[in-house]
Amino acid sequence: MRLNLQCHSDTPSRVVTGVSVSPILRRNKSVELIFRVEGDVSTMVWPALCNAERTDGLWQTTCFEMFVLPGDGPSYQEYNFSPSSSWAAYQFTDHRDGMRQLNLPHPPDIEGLDIAEPGIWELQVSLRNPPLTDGDRCGFSAVVEEEGGHKSYWALAHPSGQPDFHHRDCFVHKLRAT
Repeated sequence: MRLNLQCHSDTPSRVVTGVSVSPILRRNKSVELIFRVEGDVSTMVWPALCNAERTDGLWQTTCFEMFVLPGDGPSYQEYNFSPSSSWAAYQFTDHRDGMRQLNLPHPPDIEGLDIAEPGIWELQVSLRNPPLTDGDRCGFSAVVEEEGGHKSYWALAHPSGQPDFHHRDCFVHKLRAT
């Protein structure tokens, strides 16, 4: 299943025509994500490939994200995946409050791929045994930086006002195990 992300109306992209994600929650508790960017991907800013390690501030350039609301409480999780192979995971007690690092049993496997079709690029992410369950509500998002520093903000849904991926209105997809 491919979910199309919407560009925030205040940050239209000059080069990207679409961003989507295909999320799969396996019964063995692994999660597979394929983020796809379509458009003139050659003019996007791609972070340089580096060692796969936990890194803060990934959202400051091209980055792909998953937010998870387990249950109906105020706490949620944030996962950041960079084309550089760096990653981050956080736990929040409420909207942008009580942030701390989320310990994962295994770091994510991240791989960026140019697709044979012109104008398509994909980021494949695999998480082994993350703290997710069938039925969790999720939000998927992307920050896409273009040459010259312009950034567009993409999400499944946007609340009114400025882009805010942490807002509950963005958590519109229910994970279903396959």
